[in-house]
Amino acid sequence: MGPRNIRINCVVPGFVRTKGQVELWLTPELERVILEGQCLKRFVEPEDVATLVAFLASDEARSCTNQTFVIDAGWL
Repeated sequence: MGPRNIRINCVVPGFVRTKGQVELWLTPELERVILEGQCLKRFVEPEDVATLVAFLASDEARSCTNQTFVIDAGWL
């Protein structure tokens, strides 16, 4: 798709702290496992994923293609 200037990327989020995740799955034990398993000791928020997607859709990412972007706070 490059000759047509079409960029293709993949966004792979880890555990994102959405309302549904919190209500259905997030227990104190799971919270501990997630935070202990990440390099960055913080939850990935929906806004984090949205910011990455907005960047990839922008002209600033005009040279980004054929990539997989993992957004998981450095899961080990």
